[in-house]
Formats: sequence, C-alpha cells, structure tokens
Amino acid sequence: DKPELLFGGNWQTNADWSTRFLFAWNQLDAKATELARDSRQSENARSLNFELRHDRQLDARNYLSFGLGSGQVRRNTNFFFGAFPPFVPDQRFLLNTRIRSTNTYLRDELSVSKRLTLTGEVQIKQLKLNTSVQFLEPDILPVSSFDIVNRNFLLPKVVLDYRPDVDTSFRLRVRRSLGAVNDFDLLKPTDLFSPPIPGLPQLGTGSLGTVAEFEAEHTFSDSSFLRINLFQQKLKNAQEPSADQSSGEIVPRARLRGLRASYEGSLGRDTTFFVNATWNDARDQTRDRAISFVPRFIGEAGLQLMRRDGWFLQPSFVYQSARFAPSASELHRQERPGFGLFNVRVGKRSGLKSAFFFDVANVLDREFDVLGVQQPGRQFRIGASQRF
Repeated sequence: DKPELLFGGNWQTNADWSTRFLFAWNQLDAKATELARDSRQSENARSLNFELRHDRQLDARNYLSFGLGSGQVRRNTNFFFGAFPPFVPDQRFLLNTRIRSTNTYLRDELSVSKRLTLTGEVQIKQLKLNTSVQFLEPDILPVSSFDIVNRNFLLPKVVLDYRPDVDTSFRLRVRRSLGAVNDFDLLKPTDLFSPPIPGLPQLGTGSLGTVAEFEAEHTFSDSSFLRINLFQQKLKNAQEPSADQSSGEIVPRARLRGLRASYEGSLGRDTTFFVNATWNDARDQTRDRAISFVPRFIGEAGLQLMRRDGWFLQPSFVYQSARFAPSASELHRQERPGFGLFNVRVGKRSGLKSAFFFDVANVLDREFDVLGVQQPGRQFRIGASQRF
C-alpha cells in the first residue's frame, strides 16, 4: 500500500497566516492467496482524500487553526471456494466495503502566560461504513447491503502545557477518541505527546472512548533526560490485540491505564545508556478480567559505546512479563510465560550521514511468541544507512 499520487501546496503572504492543501490517491492490489485447498481470495482497494488547513495568528497570544477534509476508501475482496461434488457447487462471492469520512475542526492555541499554554479543539467527523455481499457463482442470491456506521461524532479536546523553565515541561491532555480511518487527517495539527503505546486494544470503527494523558519531561544539567507518562482510557467496543489486527475479540467496555518512564544518560564521554519501563493495567470490565495479550510490564535497557573513529557497540535487553491467551472460558484460560531477549549491534559511522551495522537479534536463541504467533530464534542482519 503506497501513495500513487500525492500533491500539495502552501500559500503564505505574510507571517500571520497561511493556507495549505493536500490531495492523495492510494491503491492496493493483492494477488490471490490460498485459504485452503481449492480456495483462494484476492483483493484490491482504492482511497482518495483531500484536505485544506488555514492557520492565522490573531495576536501575540492567540493562534487559530481551521481545517476540513474528506476521503473515501473502496475495498473489494473476491472469495472463491472450490466445489465438493455432487452436493456443493463452486462458490464465488464479492465483498465490497466502502468508508467515507468528512472531518471539520477548529483549534485555538492561547498563551495564557509565558509559562502556560492552553489549547482547545472541537472536531466534527461524519463517518459512513457500508458493506455489501454479491454472490457471483452461483448467481441465485440477491446483493445484500447494510450500513455498519452512519453518524456524526463530536470530538472535543483540551491540552494544557506548563513550562516552569527551559528544562522542564508538564502536559495534560483530555480528549474524546474515535475509532476511524486516520489517513484523512494528514494536515491536522498534532500535539507534542509521545506516540501511543503499541500492543494495546484499539477502538473498533465507529466506537468512542475517553482518554486522559499526563506527561512530564526534564533535562538535567549533565544532559540526561527523564520522561514520565501516565494515561487512562475508557473504550467502548474495543478490539483485543491479534496477530492479523482484525480477529481480536470485541470488548464492550474496556479500561486501560498505566505508566511509562524513560531515562537517557551518559556513563562517560564515549558511553550512553537508556532505560524504558511500561506498566499496563488493561481490564475487560464487562467480564472483570485482564484483556488478552497485554503484558503488565515491558522493560528495555541498552548501552551505546562509541569510539572516536566511529566504531560503535550497542547491546540491549528487552523483557516482557506474562500475559493471558484468549479463551471463551475463564476456567481454561492459559497464561503465556514472560520472556527476555538479548540483542547486540556493532557498526561504524562515517560522520553524521553514513553508517553500516551488523545485528544479532535474540542472541540466546530464546523461544517466544507475540500475539500467539511463534517468533524466529536467533537472527543475523547486516545493513547500512545514508542521509542525503
């Protein structure tokens, strides 16, 4: 899936206002894949979206953004199931999915004082999701079409940013979240928060949730850096994590909360280190149990030893605690064990633009799975990077 056509522009006559637009068209064509003996599927998809954003500096303390966008995705999946004569003939049917999204937002960033900034945003999103099934062989059934989602959503958001000094910042964000296609919001202003933690349950299309996040950052006098994130989400009809991102069980009411801490520092002129730790509490409130495949703890630590001639060594260790596997019965629910992986990279940098490296992942050849899928053992990789 890659952009086949991407076109945009920026119109700015002075420092107080600017207008931007973006036009994008994507396509995806997947060849036939075998589902089982004499059964296969093929798929093609097209997406088209347009966005417009206008920014205006109202005064020295007030910055306003207005935007609108519209996009659609058409996805056609062709299924073929071979015959089992004489009772079952060949079957072929076409699944058509169409998503339409229209988005309008107004965002105001107000500098209350030199240290405090308040941002408010109101977003209105119209989302339509339609699916139809057409039997091509045998042609004995009519086309079935139904709307999965067809409604408007109001999505408010408030962001508070407090900076007591140049080395410290505190941010608080409270927002309403919607499970929807995000590719239609490429020009929309973004907040300075850390990216979401991967591997947590996500909202299903058209489902709503409320999210509260707090983030604190501080840079110390020796240039070491500390960041702490706290978050809580309450989601409706969230989907449990799964290997194919579509088969996870739907949780009518989910509560996610946790803490993430990261620290980066130095152990001398040539050695730096980092430590990351995340604690998760993901609960299925409908059945009062832990959500599948979400570990309570994930930790990572590593070193980088850099010589003056550019040679470097990067050992790292990753640990993930035990997590539950999905099961229809609580009595037969199994807990998958935690695992730790040791990785190492060695390479050489040439200035700031060129580097080559050699990796050994899972040095100890541990057996482990991610989302129930067994992962490879020890791996060897070689690579290079070049910045222009």
